[in-house]
Amino acid sequence: MKNIIILLGIPLILLSCNFENREEKRITQTSEEEISIEKDEESDDLGEFKITAEKIISKAQKNLMQAVTGAIEENGIAYAISYCNEQALELTSEVIEDERMTVSRVSHKYRNPANAANSEELKIIQSYIESLDQDIVPEPIVRTDDTFKIYYTPLLLASPLCLNCHGEVEKEIQVEDFIAIQMLYPNDKAVDFKMGELRGLWKVKVLKEPSI
Repeated sequence: MKNIIILLGIPLILLSCNFENREEKRITQTSEEEISIEKDEESDDLGEFKITAEKIISKAQKNLMQAVTGAIEENGIAYAISYCNEQALELTSEVIEDERMTVSRVSHKYRNPANAANSEELKIIQSYIESLDQDIVPEPIVRTDDTFKIYYTPLLLASPLCLNCHGEVEKEIQVEDFIAIQMLYPNDKAVDFKMGELRGLWKVKVLKEPSI
């Protein structure tokens, strides 16, 4: 009789084990699917952020170039330097429509101290410089944490017009214009650039929406 009970019990144990294994596999599969969905959603979100950031940077750059060109045509380089001192930050940020976002320029060789790169950004800049030295086009970078998403892309000296204020002193930058720069920015570092060199980074920063 005991043998019969034991024999009858074996299928029940096996059935129970099989059910537990199936349930464990189902839970594992569900978890993997949820992780996969989360990764896909995060990837899509970052993709949209990159597109938005590029549009913002394009508008900001266009704003600055139009304003600087207009100031030079109106009253010369020295006037444009003064104009940028007063208006550059506003001209950059006015393209932002989302109050959670900011756009700015940061540099290792800054003119305005407000544009000084932090330690993390200096590492990115150095990496970009090394890439350019090897004739490799630097790719944009996205950094994320629990609070922010930050998009960085190279800021290159791409127009001869920029050499009037950021080129070599006494060659591209006239002495009187350099004096005007020094009066407004006593600790200026943003000179002696050459065409195609890295001036710094464009930076778009957005506050993440709170998780539900």
